[in-house]
Amino acid sequence: METELAFSNLSVSSGIKTSFLTFLSDSCVMHNEAMLVNGKSLYEKRSGEEKNILEWYPTYITAPEDGNLGLSTGIYKLTAKENRNILSEGRFYTIWQKEGEEYKVLFDGGGETNEKFAGFDKSKLTVSPVSGEKKSKEDFEKFFAGFTKELLTGKIDQSILPKEFIGVIDGKNFNSIDSLNSALNVHKDVANLKMLGTFFCESGKLGAVAGNFTSPKYKTPMLLFAAFSIQNDRWVMNCMVITE
Repeated sequence: METELAFSNLSVSSGIKTSFLTFLSDSCVMHNEAMLVNGKSLYEKRSGEEKNILEWYPTYITAPEDGNLGLSTGIYKLTAKENRNILSEGRFYTIWQKEGEEYKVLFDGGGETNEKFAGFDKSKLTVSPVSGEKKSKEDFEKFFAGFTKELLTGKIDQSILPKEFIGVIDGKNFNSIDSLNSALNVHKDVANLKMLGTFFCESGKLGAVAGNFTSPKYKTPMLLFAAFSIQNDRWVMNCMVITE
């Protein structure tokens, strides 16, 4: 939480490019033109002129204490410096990696949603528990293969959703299995998922994936990002998003 807020504060005070080059891991990847590309290289190519202000705060975090990865997601706002007009509001999704004594961004993505920027309120921050025995990467990949089959038939099982989870499809939030499955059902049996990257915590209790979700409903491949953790010795879905 503290690192996420420091990341945003530096963005406001010193500019977007400076902040991202400070907090991104050298191995950070981002979704760009249907591929995962090096995040630092993207930001190194950005113009040094900052015409906009980007700020954000976390609303949901899950991070095994004995691991090297953590998930943070929350609300961002992009504002024009010149007239303070809001250019974009939405949700970000970040995988943090422990490097030495610091956290660095291993994956970062986001997109517009129907959520509004309200400012950070620690009392409203959800910290999702992680508990249970260590799982292997092979176990996670087997679980995700089964999950993918359900996803592409438009029906995710209720049993993998924890009490609190983040679901976003096409810029809209879904906080129940029925509403989530209703949104997925329009892609039933016509969508495909091409995996681009997997992130797996050394604790064996957190895993995340990024891939291209294609459907006749979309003109271009969409980013599918999903993060899972172990709760009571089983995999649950903390976050799933389909966005541009």
